[in-house]
Amino acid sequence: MIVGSATRGPVSASLDVPSARAPAGSSFVLTLTLSLAPGFRIGSVSDRGPGRATMIQLGFAEGLTPGEMSAPRDSVDPLGGERVQGYAGTVEFVVPVTVTADCVPGAAPFAAKISFEPRASGETAARDEIEVHGEIYVTSAETSS
Repeated sequence: MIVGSATRGPVSASLDVPSARAPAGSSFVLTLTLSLAPGFRIGSVSDRGPGRATMIQLGFAEGLTPGEMSAPRDSVDPLGGERVQGYAGTVEFVVPVTVTADCVPGAAPFAAKISFEPRASGETAARDEIEVHGEIYVTSAETSS
């Protein structure tokens, strides 16, 4: 279920969780999806070029503890089918999140801030940012059914 989305230039971002609710003491998977307009690409999170790497900062409400984010490898160009340096088309980043046992029930927000340099036809545009917000509703452990 998509709980937040935003678009900036050729990049759209969305946050997806399996359910709108999570009981205290449980865990869930947060998926950050980046979709790039046809012909555009951005650097990967591991890109070593100066200023070219895509940077992702995640923020979570108290009571939500993120695990390590898994990042995709470089993409396969959706138009030509060959491997490109960086990301093209649609890519997903997955973050396991634990809801602490003492998390206060109610809305628990989270956010992702993505900094990127869009490239198309060999030209690089100025660095840009997109921010997307979402939330999950935390229930008490005994009322999770």
